[in-house]
Amino acid sequence: MKPYPLEAPLGQRYTKGNPTNEDHMADVRPFHGVRYNTDRINDLSLVICPPYDVISPSDQEALYKRHPNNVVRLELGQTSPNDSDDDNQYTRAATMFQQWQQDGALVREGQPAYYLVEETFQWNGKPEARFSLWSAVRLEPFDQGMVLPHEHTRPGPKADRLRLLQAAGANFSPVMGLYHDRVGDLSAILKQAAAKAPSATGSATDGLSYRTWVIDDPAITASITNAFADHLLYLADGHHRYETALHYRDVDGPQDAEASRSFAMIALISMDDPGLKLEPYHRVLANLNPQEEAAIDKALAGLPSKGQVNIAGLSAEDAAAKVMAPLRQSEGMTIAVVRGDESLVDLLSLDDGQAAADFEALDSCDPWVLQQNVLEPTLGTKLPGLIDYTHDPAEAISQARQGVIQRAILLRPMPLDIFEDVVRRGHRLPPKSTFFWPKLPTGLVINDLT
Repeated sequence: MKPYPLEAPLGQRYTKGNPTNEDHMADVRPFHGVRYNTDRINDLSLVICPPYDVISPSDQEALYKRHPNNVVRLELGQTSPNDSDDDNQYTRAATMFQQWQQDGALVREGQPAYYLVEETFQWNGKPEARFSLWSAVRLEPFDQGMVLPHEHTRPGPKADRLRLLQAAGANFSPVMGLYHDRVGDLSAILKQAAAKAPSATGSATDGLSYRTWVIDDPAITASITNAFADHLLYLADGHHRYETALHYRDVDGPQDAEASRSFAMIALISMDDPGLKLEPYHRVLANLNPQEEAAIDKALAGLPSKGQVNIAGLSAEDAAAKVMAPLRQSEGMTIAVVRGDESLVDLLSLDDGQAAADFEALDSCDPWVLQQNVLEPTLGTKLPGLIDYTHDPAEAISQARQGVIQRAILLRPMPLDIFEDVVRRGHRLPPKSTFFWPKLPTGLVINDLT
């Protein structure tokens, strides 16, 4: 069976042998960030926005109306029927970026700095916080084993991000990167920085609040840089932007190793931070013909049963909570199958006891096993046109009840240690295998590469 058509087969390593380079770790540095002038704009909630790839047209319109300097105008500008090669969303973003700096809405940091960002949010009814360190990280091809990816990319989003990068010469939003801080040296430094008053605060419409500290003391920035010299970095979100930055670095030929475009803005988060949440993307199937629908049901019927959950009479939200509870508690690979408006949801095991030596940690990875053992063998090359993804289980259940989709397959969250093991071994996961939350905001800090 040929794998799902991507840039490389699922499970294929991006290096031969050990994918990590233990002798040469990440090059992490402070940078001259560009930030909103809080003397001019003291409410950052008016000017920040979510990541570009989760902004709907209605969200974009609302962000445009929120403030004339909202960063969505730079990160995801509106198009016009009269757009041309010389006047389009990318060239307008470049012009506005320069104009906002000239007008004083944006100001450049006087000396290189790290930016510590705290995000506070509600999780299961309780307040939580997560810290990220916005840094300039040297761009390295994945086969060097210092910055490790976990998913494949598509050419369309990369072409879009490249046009913006070439026009504006700036990272408006950060890539999300992860690292381990087992010794605790970095957390001690950052905790000391967070004990001071923040440089800026803000909030977003999704209930998140932000505090930002500027760390520009040369002794402290040097200690942070030195501490990261012993760490590998794992890409969590922003693969398209990272690969685009690599292309942008090399598009005009080899660059000076110290040139700004040799680095990308990455928000680094400790895997040991309790505020780091890794949630699943659920699979929804639609447009199945009768034969395909029967084939999927037959494949699912062959999986061992782990019981059923009755969701009769429950709202989609309550039904989702009831179904997700046993999935979250499951120690083995488990899925829940929702069929139309049926009251009973099947809990099925993906564990078949047959480990494939070639794929090691992937055999403990629910999305990969589901795709490899059920979806691909059953639907083959038609799969991309029949599958979609949502991180909201209530949405999946609601769509099934309304007949918008034919089957919803809910997954448990991937344990972070399995994610790390898979990535360290050089494997890439199927599309939409991870949903790291909260999503990082755009606009708190900008990295000017010119």
